[in-house]
Amino acid sequence: MPVSDPDVSRPRLIRDATFLEADRQEIALRRGPHNRLGFAYQVAFVRVLGRFPQQAPLEIDGEILRFAALQLGADAEAIHAYAVRQQTVSEHQQRIGEYLRLRTWDTAAGERLARFLEDEALRIERTASLLARGARLAPRRARSRAVRFGVASRDRGCPKQGPDAADATHGRAPVGTDARPS
Repeated sequence: MPVSDPDVSRPRLIRDATFLEADRQEIALRRGPHNRLGFAYQVAFVRVLGRFPQQAPLEIDGEILRFAALQLGADAEAIHAYAVRQQTVSEHQQRIGEYLRLRTWDTAAGERLARFLEDEALRIERTASLLARGARLAPRRARSRAVRFGVASRDRGCPKQGPDAADATHGRAPVGTDARPS
């Protein structure tokens, strides 16, 4: 049996290559057990490794093949009959691309991905740095008059509701702050 990619683990196979009912219906449209196995194998391969297997000769990953065959109740050795006809392999790859709504990777797609990743990195870094800054400032703000000033201003604006509001909000104030009026 062919060697497996080291990135292919059982949990990954279960997560990415378990066939859904729609997959089974699409696989069933293929004629002959070897074509159904080959089609299913390529669907699983794309989902697990993110690319199609090489065609000449057909790249076989033993773990993916065994997992696909197990789900179909097929003999994994039938893949050899499938691999003989490269035109079928190519046609199946075309159909799988449509079925899984795959897009061709080109320079424009690479540029869009690079922009997206840069935007995400900046957004995440900005959020992380703001949270870290907030954590550093929280103890200082709690000791300052800023929080107490806000509470005192609330009490002046609503003198009758102020003490009740202070009691109601005291339990919800951020850790390290004193929401009660001074």
